[in-house]
Amino acid sequence: FGVDVVPGRGPVVERPFRTVSDLDRLRPLTEDDIAHVTGTVDRVVAALAPTDTPLIGFAGAPFTVASYLVEGAPTRTFGVIKGLMHSDPKLFDALMDALVPITVEFLRAQVRHGARAIQLFDSWAGALTRSEYQRYALPATQRVFEGVADLGVPTILFGVGTGEILDLMATGGSSVMGIDWHVDLDEGRRRVGGGPIQGNLDPARCLSGPDIAREAAREVLRRAGSDTGHIFNLGHGVLPETDPTVLEAVVEYVRDSIALPNVGKKWVNTYTPLLLTFFVFIFCANAIGLIPVFDVLGLVDHFVLHSSEGSCVKHLLHGGTTATANFNVTAALAVITFSAIIIAGSRAHGFVQHWINLVPHGLA
Repeated sequence: FGVDVVPGRGPVVERPFRTVSDLDRLRPLTEDDIAHVTGTVDRVVAALAPTDTPLIGFAGAPFTVASYLVEGAPTRTFGVIKGLMHSDPKLFDALMDALVPITVEFLRAQVRHGARAIQLFDSWAGALTRSEYQRYALPATQRVFEGVADLGVPTILFGVGTGEILDLMATGGSSVMGIDWHVDLDEGRRRVGGGPIQGNLDPARCLSGPDIAREAAREVLRRAGSDTGHIFNLGHGVLPETDPTVLEAVVEYVRDSIALPNVGKKWVNTYTPLLLTFFVFIFCANAIGLIPVFDVLGLVDHFVLHSSEGSCVKHLLHGGTTATANFNVTAALAVITFSAIIIAGSRAHGFVQHWINLVPHGLA
């Protein structure tokens, strides 16, 4: 086909796909055909090994690859590929049938050489109507994911401008759905049925300095909410004019944002049952008159110090009875306050684990 990647334009096909005879040019993929790719995977995997950072393999989805082959170059209208779809659906189906095994083998080869997750880019699926996507693109995507299902690695499906077909894409068979920046992340999660998602920082927000980029990242994390299963990433590729230091600032911000909640999760999970039990016990013991038996004055002092409530507690613990009402109020407030702190901490943490895969700091 004479494919060349032209700087500033993208893949350009010298001899585009036009007729049934062009199917003969789509032969099965061999290891020799992609030795430059698998060799690169080997080197990157070796470089990432000391930090145990996973490498994500990738491929273009059959429809997107077909678009390049038929159109001959990037396009805004997709008139040629849509013309083929609707005027000769049999030939279009034959083209997709030829591309599926090539895509599957390309992905499987990357996993054989060490990739630990794979992502399928259906970059131009957003140019299709819902019915077009369902008829002409989705079946091939499903067959690709079926072809790699036995590998046991996470799979991601991503497209640009696909907000109106996210629910259909979610039936493609991937482990994770990528959400581009056109759709708010919480709405995107709803449209894909609440499963694991990836995204979706607008790449353009990384062009105006670290402060604006961090603010955009903060919004993405806010919309990610407390549900689990979010991979923080851009909502498309890194724009060529992006300053790498801005990406570093975004990665650092996201990591710092989730580090404290992760510590909080361990604290909450470990100590919440013990402390709640303690407060409830103290409250109940006081209510039935057992509290004077236990000299917990020193421990309570840590909470109430030398306040007026502290004096009431001291009097009570040493046999007095006049401070019972005050102590009940104090104990109740302690339980309520502590419970509120636990609930707030749990919600803030959300038990969310974000995978950071912005080059060069996370998943490459």
